[in-house]
Amino acid sequence: MRDMRRFKAFVFDMDGTILDSEKYHIRAFVDAMREVAGYTLTDAEELEFIGHPSFAFAGMLAKRHGLTLSPDVVVKRKFERTYEIFRAEFFPGAEEFILAWRGRVAMALASNSPHHFVDRAVRDLGLDGVLNPVLAIEDVKQGKPDPEMLLAAMHRLGVGASETLVFEDSPLGIQAALAAGCTVVALANPGYPPPVNVPPGVEVTTWPELNAICAR
Repeated sequence: MRDMRRFKAFVFDMDGTILDSEKYHIRAFVDAMREVAGYTLTDAEELEFIGHPSFAFAGMLAKRHGLTLSPDVVVKRKFERTYEIFRAEFFPGAEEFILAWRGRVAMALASNSPHHFVDRAVRDLGLDGVLNPVLAIEDVKQGKPDPEMLLAAMHRLGVGASETLVFEDSPLGIQAALAAGCTVVALANPGYPPPVNVPPGVEVTTWPELNAICAR
């Protein structure tokens, strides 16, 4: 992504993109599934979980393995566990990037997580008023990979798809951005496998690399 100045708006995913939170979500979901359903996720399923709403993924696992469970109960326990262990931390370079572009472009956040978690994380990261609007799963009928959330963000910002750059880390988010007609970059962050199944034309990069480009 060599020329970001041509865009009028940036839309950021949160978990796994700017916020190092997937490790907490995965651990909490694994614990909740074990406690509620007596099922232990495989390593592959832990990676598959990234980007999915917890309610939807619990339902997927129930169908896949014939489990008897209530997704609502799994989600309730998952977030109880998340809040026991969660600490809000930027990925290296993400805060620097956002603050460098503050006031230069419009910036929004679009996350498949629920508002009670998203709003707390935004507050803990010190991004209140920096990212606006902040959209969560309750704000749309269909979460990512459906483009509805990104289309809503662009509508609120008053920009078109050609004017919008989206920052994502998961296949679901990348798919949503492309379906919305936006340019998207895939973030490879430390501590996690690089983005998989990245479509041709989607650049895989890091926050330090993006900051270095901006400094030129």
